[in-house]
Amino acid sequence: MFKGNNSLANAKILLEKIPVFFKNEIKVAIFINNRRWDINLKNGLYLKIAENDILRSVENYYKIYNSISDQELQKIDLIDLRMPKKAILKFKDSQND
Repeated sequence: MFKGNNSLANAKILLEKIPVFFKNEIKVAIFINNRRWDINLKNGLYLKIAENDILRSVENYYKIYNSISDQELQKIDLIDLRMPKKAILKFKDSQND
């Protein structure tokens, strides 16, 4: 479930900072540059989490998740939540639409 240099040593910090229900949605958590996490969710989304505010990143993910339809969600590949009060969405290649 955890990948990256020192990921196991830092996994406890990640798990302490995220809500219990979110833990069940994680497929893989990747520790990046000994600083922050990227998270692959079981629903196929890839999240880039803020270095110093993990909980805020998760809360912002849920705001986005709850405000869009399942059909729209299927078009999103990545959500970058590293910047406060901003989210960057990367959409899947739509050439086959």
